[in-house]
Amino acid sequence: MTGWTASGSLRVRLILAKALLISTLAIGSFPAVLPGVQPVTAQEISRAEDPPTGQSDSLTDAHQSLLDAGFAYSSARELARRLSVDGSDATPDVVVLAARAHAEARSWSAVRRLLSQREWLAEPGRRDARILLARAELALGNPSAAVTLFETTDIDGLSVERRVDYARALGKATRPDDAARQFTAAAADDSELEGWFLLSAVQAWAEAGSPDSALVLAAGVHDHSAVWRDSTFTEISRAFFESGADSLGLAFADSLSRPARARMAGEWLIPSLAASGDTASARREATSALRYRGVGPEVGEYLLGLDASPANLERVAEVEVREGRAAGAADVLRRLLEIADESDRAEVTLELSRALFASGQYRAVGSTVEPWIRGSDDAPDSLVSSRVVQRMRFLAGRALYRRGRRTDAARLWRIVAADATAPDGAWAAFLLADIRHDLGRLSEARAGYEETVARFPRSAWAGQALIRLGMIS
Repeated sequence: MTGWTASGSLRVRLILAKALLISTLAIGSFPAVLPGVQPVTAQEISRAEDPPTGQSDSLTDAHQSLLDAGFAYSSARELARRLSVDGSDATPDVVVLAARAHAEARSWSAVRRLLSQREWLAEPGRRDARILLARAELALGNPSAAVTLFETTDIDGLSVERRVDYARALGKATRPDDAARQFTAAAADDSELEGWFLLSAVQAWAEAGSPDSALVLAAGVHDHSAVWRDSTFTEISRAFFESGADSLGLAFADSLSRPARARMAGEWLIPSLAASGDTASARREATSALRYRGVGPEVGEYLLGLDASPANLERVAEVEVREGRAAGAADVLRRLLEIADESDRAEVTLELSRALFASGQYRAVGSTVEPWIRGSDDAPDSLVSSRVVQRMRFLAGRALYRRGRRTDAARLWRIVAADATAPDGAWAAFLLADIRHDLGRLSEARAGYEETVARFPRSAWAGQALIRLGMIS
């Protein structure tokens, strides 16, 4: 601690005092003083807050040091307090420092509020402030304003990180050719990330509809093993499709892996093949693409346009569920239900009700399964598995619960829970106990949880019931 004694600088001791305050918040105790460090007195803090004319602003230096040490949130909070005291007398340096702190904390709206409409922002010496505001505008979804601000600075003098921000703003401001040039310049300045910046430039040229430029840069990307080969060829292929050179787009797509090709199938490959009259190849492309994640809904739509057989409808519905498009799956399953064999209608109805539930169509769940769970003429008992009907009944209860009709849901769940063969019996028993627990009927809830454990000891819901019992106790 030599040199940090009573004769140490006020700035250093202010920083240490701040560190002590932070430690107090963290551990709940306040050490009286650090060994060998003279405490900061109230008079010294007052002098630091209102420094004599001609002397450096020690408190500003302390905030700067705090921010440089990584305490962005603390610095932003303390500077906000200072700005509230200084008001219109706040110096540009303090305002910019506060904006820096908020930028480090990713509080971009605060950065915009601090720097917008400042008369001094256009001064030559306030380049860093304009860059801060440009970053805020980009983060807040105003890329055109960000580009304008970036272009008031010395573009050639931008750091790699800020040049990439400028390139991103250009791309979002529909200037992809300029974005490509900036990504290329960033690649030349950063050997470690060169491949990825070049890939971004390839993507920008593709968006600009300049496949030749994308192809030239792609040769450089290929030298970087860290960059996925599919990333490069996807962008080149897309660039050729964008420019209308479908044959070249298809040729470069041949270099893609099957999963990457599947992601391009719906938007580019199938429409191009179909437009050329090669329906057989387009159909093979669609059938293959459905095997891989990331495939778009257009693939299934095209295949069903050629052949809406029950097998294809079932396959496309499965893909829509896999890709998280529950509403699309429900539409396909409705079509399947219309042509399904009588022996398959119950299973298709169950899958349809699941898709409706997943897409939030809770009323439709009830109307879809009601004929089956009521045992109407539309669902002859001889053709319907009781396990399937109980699954429908349980799902109908969940849909009612989501609509706030807990009493009606409980009525259905009691039937499911009472059936020892019902696949969702344990879950239904647990939910019945949970309803009582939510209503504050703890003795009834306890009995319900105990019944869940006793009747379904090997189920996952028995474990959950034990946890609830521990909470009640």
